[in-house]
Amino acid sequence: MTTIEIILLLVGCVFMIGSFFISEKLSSSELNKIAELSEDELKKIIEREVNNAGTQMDDVIEQKIEEAGEQAERAMEKESNEQIMQIHEYSETVMESMKKTHDEIMFLYSMLNDKHTEMTSMTGDLQRLAADIRNLQENMSAKAGTSIRKPVAESNVAQQPVMKQNAVVQPMTETIDVQPEPEVQVNRFQEIQEPEQKTEKPETADAQGMSNDMILKLYEQGLSKVEIAKQLGRGLGEVNLVIELYKGDENL
Repeated sequence: MTTIEIILLLVGCVFMIGSFFISEKLSSSELNKIAELSEDELKKIIEREVNNAGTQMDDVIEQKIEEAGEQAERAMEKESNEQIMQIHEYSETVMESMKKTHDEIMFLYSMLNDKHTEMTSMTGDLQRLAADIRNLQENMSAKAGTSIRKPVAESNVAQQPVMKQNAVVQPMTETIDVQPEPEVQVNRFQEIQEPEQKTEKPETADAQGMSNDMILKLYEQGLSKVEIAKQLGRGLGEVNLVIELYKGDENL
């Protein structure tokens, strides 16, 4: 029941109870006047209560609308803040990944430049070595040709009288002894180079083994492949190969 209905019931009860006490003392005209007055009062009371109820309803509706708007605004702000935080975290992750990829690319580019410089230097060394070998061969060929021409000239002189032949015999023997010298020099040069090549191979193998052990040690310590390649100055593919072989041995 609403407030208006309760008030109307109370007023009706009051008038009904009062009618029992007043009906004997009042005339019918007076009762009519009282009824008219009561009707006017009831209308005024009803109108006043209706207006009050309408005002209260408007206030309640406005309050509920404001509360709903505030709740919706807070929920939207909360949702938007969460979305902004997620986008910010995702953007940071993307930027870190891009930076890491950029660093890896720059490292590989630097390694390629270093390898290109080494290859250029090695090519120059090989060209100089080839030029030195050609010069040495030309010198040896020139010396060999000179030693051959001397016996031919002396053999022509040997056809002269015997007295001149005896005088020329000694230089012939000297030229014959000089002829094998280039071969001796070549053999000595080869003998000097062969021990150097033999000694270099074990050193290279030992260094390679130590470098592979260092790669595995750093990998077990938790370093990434790129960091290992940077620290040891090795190629990224070589580091990957050593680690994959190590994993294969563990699986066996």
